[in-house]
Amino acid sequence: HSIRATGSAALNMCCVAKGAVDVYWEVGCWEWDVAAAIVIVTEAGGIVVSGANDRNECVDVLGRKYLAIRPDAKDRQLQIAHEMWDLIPEIECLRTVHSQQQHQ
Repeated sequence: HSIRATGSAALNMCCVAKGAVDVYWEVGCWEWDVAAAIVIVTEAGGIVVSGANDRNECVDVLGRKYLAIRPDAKDRQLQIAHEMWDLIPEIECLRTVHSQQQHQ
């Protein structure tokens, strides 16, 4: 019952792949920060789904919102995803620096 973060989305996702962390939710990272880690989590038997509360079981690599879930039975992983989606607030993640500056 704790929150841990290493400061690196890729390392945090690798901790999920290893089973040291049950769930990792990230908003705002770029695809190059997490692409390799998504492969590692998936190859280890974990899943990475949308980190938005849209209940999308397919991760949108360009979406900047990621939810990684440790290796387990697929139905249990999806149950965890649905529980997390109930808690996740709607957070806007813009794709361009110019757009971000306009909203500040």
